[in-house]
Amino acid sequence: MKILVGLTLSYDSIYFESEPDGDWLTDREGNLYTLRMIHYTAWIARRWIDPAFPRAFPWFAENKYWEEHVLALKEQAAVLSEPPLEVV
Repeated sequence: MKILVGLTLSYDSIYFESEPDGDWLTDREGNLYTLRMIHYTAWIARRWIDPAFPRAFPWFAENKYWEEHVLALKEQAAVLSEPPLEVV
C-alpha cells in the first residue's frame, strides 16, 4: 500500500499542477506512458553493471531492441503532438 501511495504522490507532483482536472489518471497513450517507457529503459541501463541484469534482459544489448524502442518513442512523439480527444 505504501508503494501505491508513493507512486500516486509522485505522479501527482509531476502532472497534477498542469492537469488539475484529473485527466492524467486516464492517460494511457500520452505523457505517463512515454515517461514509463523511458524510465524502464533507464532503470535497466543504470543497473546493467549488475551481473544479473544482462542475464535477465539479454535483449537489452541487441540492436533490434533499440531500433524498436526508438521507433516506439517516435510514435509516442507523434501521439503527443496530436490534439487531445474530447469527451462527447
